[in-house]
Amino acid sequence: MKGSRTFLSLLSLLFLLLLSSLVMGATTVAVVDFTNNTGYYIGNIEEAAADYLISYINARDDFQVVERAKLRSIITEHGFNTSGLVDQTESAIELGKLLGAEYILTGSLMNLDIEEKSFSGYGITSKNVTLTLECNIKLIDINTGAILLSDIYSSSNTYQNHSASTIKVDLRGKTRELMRNIAVKFARDLESLEKEKRDKEEVTVEFLSTPTGASVEIDGIYYGSTPVKIPVNRGVHRVVISMGGYETWDKMVNFYEGLVVNVNLGLKEEKVENEDK
Repeated sequence: MKGSRTFLSLLSLLFLLLLSSLVMGATTVAVVDFTNNTGYYIGNIEEAAADYLISYINARDDFQVVERAKLRSIITEHGFNTSGLVDQTESAIELGKLLGAEYILTGSLMNLDIEEKSFSGYGITSKNVTLTLECNIKLIDINTGAILLSDIYSSSNTYQNHSASTIKVDLRGKTRELMRNIAVKFARDLESLEKEKRDKEEVTVEFLSTPTGASVEIDGIYYGSTPVKIPVNRGVHRVVISMGGYETWDKMVNFYEGLVVNVNLGLKEEKVENEDK
């Protein structure tokens, strides 16, 4: 019994260590409730818009979202006005620092366009209503103040009725559908941003060779002779390691932190020309 308890304790400890390592490697982002500037009352859309974005961000391993309770507590305690925060970069940065976040995400629903069209013919009358939602979303780096993403996203959908003279549209529900589509578009942009960030991230790669003293070229640029540790951008690069009298090592290599490139250079075969006498 004692042995099983010890095993379970060790298992729990390992799980907690794994969980903490995952969290420590994640980027912390605070998502503030959006503002509704459409001129339409759409119940609770401000919080719903933020929730859609949070759900997609939480699905990623490289992000950790600040808890809503903590966010609201800081906003109330320090008297922040989240209305229009998307246009108040300095206030957003200050809020992000108080939350201990690295990024802060703000946004506003800018416009909700409702276009209605009627069609008659062959004894049939139909009505179409097209809803178009435009949303401004901004992602700010708290440490640098740089705006990493800032764009106006839009989503449209058309609803049709063949029988009634008027068409009824659930504005609350349909606006949420459009906001969900916008959240998907933003999530794609966020993924591209993180990929670009990873590609630009510097990692240290060690280059070794037998024999030592071989030249190391990365993407056509000479960096030194083996053994050598070089800070380089993460990702795939062409590496050429060469030395007089030895075969050249030329390959595409995927750089990551802690990588060791260790090559064994073979002697070049001497070519003997036989001359007919």
